[in-house]
Amino acid sequence: MLRVAFKFAYIGTNFHGLQYQPKIRTVEGEIRKALEKNQIIFKNLKFSGRTDSGVHALGNVFSVDVKKFNLSLVRALNHTLPDDISIWGYRIVENTFHPRKMAKKRIYRYILLEEDYDIKEMEKALKMIEGVHDFKFFVRGKKSCIREIYNTKIEKKDRFIFIDIEGNAFCWNMLRNIVSALKVVGITSDSGYMMRVLNGEGNVNPSSPHGLILMDVVYDFDFNVDEFGIKKLKRMSKTRKEFYGQLYSVMNVFYEFSSLFS
Repeated sequence: MLRVAFKFAYIGTNFHGLQYQPKIRTVEGEIRKALEKNQIIFKNLKFSGRTDSGVHALGNVFSVDVKKFNLSLVRALNHTLPDDISIWGYRIVENTFHPRKMAKKRIYRYILLEEDYDIKEMEKALKMIEGVHDFKFFVRGKKSCIREIYNTKIEKKDRFIFIDIEGNAFCWNMLRNIVSALKVVGITSDSGYMMRVLNGEGNVNPSSPHGLILMDVVYDFDFNVDEFGIKKLKRMSKTRKEFYGQLYSVMNVFYEFSSLFS
């Protein structure tokens, strides 16, 4: 048997998370269906990590064992998968490969709508969480969560704020809670709030999952890129960009009109 690692993207809006759940639409559930239709046993199906309901991914990774492999398998899987999942990378790996355990780092991006946040203070707050910390107060259930954050970045683009966080691994709701703390910092211009939450002196609730993207999971090797998988990714993003772009503009019209009366 050959073990193959696949890099794939999905738009999480219509998924109840990644992890398989009977009778509920999940990313893993759709991948299992595609593997079954292509007569691939998913006994050793493993993922680099789970994402919550509504969270998106551009570079998640799963691996599975197959009897034989060629590029036509990638394209057959893409043809079988729904239009909100695209496999765009592949690599034959060692039989000991485990996508979660062997990941070197994970890169996430959160996109906020700009609302006059103090970007400089938010940037200061982000720098405070770089390095090794116990993020248990950013985790649901408050269990120990010792993680290392390698790098952070915040940037305003047009009417949006892009927050990039790169680390070895992340606990449940950790990133969305960090974003919630950042929003408080941006509103109050108090970067010290981040450290107070880190030390258990504050309380935050997770921000919406819809702005969170798993941008990449990095290994000590590169993936081969399939041009047809990239074309599918472009198609599935273009149609939604047009729809949600129009909807965003419509909501702005509603908001601006209602603001005339306040």
